[in-house]
Amino acid sequence: KNLIKKEAPFTTRRALDTCRQIAEALNHAHQRNIIHRDIKPHNILVTTDGQIKVTDFGIARAISASSFTQAGMVIGTVQYASPEQSRGGEVGPQSDIYSLGCVLYELLTGRVPFKGDTPVAIAMQHLENEHIPVSKIRPEISLEVERIVQKAMAKDLAFRYPSALAMLRELNAAQSRSAMESELLVETDLPTQTWKSIKTKDSPPLSKNKPEKVNWWWLILGFGASFILVFISAMLILNFLNRPRP
Repeated sequence: KNLIKKEAPFTTRRALDTCRQIAEALNHAHQRNIIHRDIKPHNILVTTDGQIKVTDFGIARAISASSFTQAGMVIGTVQYASPEQSRGGEVGPQSDIYSLGCVLYELLTGRVPFKGDTPVAIAMQHLENEHIPVSKIRPEISLEVERIVQKAMAKDLAFRYPSALAMLRELNAAQSRSAMESELLVETDLPTQTWKSIKTKDSPPLSKNKPEKVNWWWLILGFGASFILVFISAMLILNFLNRPRP
């Protein structure tokens, strides 16, 4: 959370890599029937070499319902709570995925999906409102990355990622494409000219389809020479035909 306050919004590659590592931890936990229930930036540690550590596993199980009214505790939790958590319903692996979607949203935009004056107001937004699309805040974000956020934060479980592994696969694919695009941009980067300037400065002017000027003197000379050759040939033929035979 401290890094978000200081450095967000993150680059797409950094945000994807961070959430990819969180998804790996969640997949490992879910395979062992452990549901975190309180995924939020406050419970994510980052080592000096960029490794992600997910902490406080299972702590939400020890929190009573009455503690949700405590100042500071609720704000830090309800901003990332899934709709089913907000309504007090059954919590499963997909609840952790929704919370991870909220974290990815915050990494990309620098803001939480929903804000409100009270925890109840924020919880109601998770239940009823749609968050502002990532692309509205950062138009350069690809549709692929935005779709990951949308799918992770789907209010209906049927449209949400069915597992952390499913989300992890799409995070890996998006991160790979993002890395390839970055490499291509570096390879094609020119320090003094953009592609537009290259096109306008170095490219030949476009043809306007004007007809070329005809050199009439050469045309007349050509016709005259042809006429003379035909005339001489005709005279030779006539002379040959009219020549007296022995």
